[in-house]
Amino acid sequence: MDDLGTIQQVDPRTIWPNEAADFTPWLASEENMARLGEALGLQFEDVRVEASAGRYNVDIVADEVDAQRKVIIENQLAITDHKHLGQLITYASALEAGFVVWVVADHTEEHKSAIDWLNRQMPPDTINFFLVQIEVIQIDDSKRAPMFHVICQPNDWGREIRKSAQGSGDTSALKLSHQQFWTELKGLATAENSKLPFKLEPKPRYRYHIPFGPAKCYVTLTINTREQYLGCELLLLESGDVYNKLLAHKNEIEHAIGKELEWMPLPQRMRSRVILKRECNPQSSDEREANLRWLVETANKFHEAFMPYL
Repeated sequence: MDDLGTIQQVDPRTIWPNEAADFTPWLASEENMARLGEALGLQFEDVRVEASAGRYNVDIVADEVDAQRKVIIENQLAITDHKHLGQLITYASALEAGFVVWVVADHTEEHKSAIDWLNRQMPPDTINFFLVQIEVIQIDDSKRAPMFHVICQPNDWGREIRKSAQGSGDTSALKLSHQQFWTELKGLATAENSKLPFKLEPKPRYRYHIPFGPAKCYVTLTINTREQYLGCELLLLESGDVYNKLLAHKNEIEHAIGKELEWMPLPQRMRSRVILKRECNPQSSDEREANLRWLVETANKFHEAFMPYL
């Protein structure tokens, strides 16, 4: 078995010498936040770096898609210490966070016990704590690969994630119907050679994001079963200047789409949205084909109407 390699541990500091300048921007990228989210069973959007929390700045702040609650992420490319634990609690209280994620290079048993204790004491509908170790490995002379190991998580969190994936309960059944809807949508878009890349793997979520134009810009498709509509929107993250530029061409854009749009600057959330809705029953089998086709066609209209001004 001479063809087998040897796994080596790589010091994370050799990859990211500076925590703030190197590691935090790396983690905040869409790809790596998705990796972290997959490890935790969360999905992030509206990711901000060095976000204000009173007199302090948090490494990363995001929103969790399903729960619609704030996530704070504190990075420490060293062994856990009391200072960072105190910072986490301070930031969580300032931002009323629903999820707290402590990403570290190593941890002590005392701090692991502290996070476990916080999860036992806090109701899960108020706040949830995660302790995550970032590890880098290399096999012989291969590329170095980062890995996330979840050291601590809320009580019964793994069971709840598995239950959701298996479709137990009414809420999970609804999420699975969303996943099926997005799967059909992706198939239709592919068959019709959509101008937009429907590359995201369909998941049991009420939103489907399509990267579009410049960085932090998406065409986002939504299912709202409570208010009975489908939505197609342009989502701009931290892009106030881009939003204002588009707004200056509002008449041309709406003429190209053929409908009036809802323009929503949300500076307090560091995002902007431009939305078109279709009133319908998203779960109706009779309307299924029409609903799918409307989303694909409208997403392509958004591409044609907005792209010249991005």
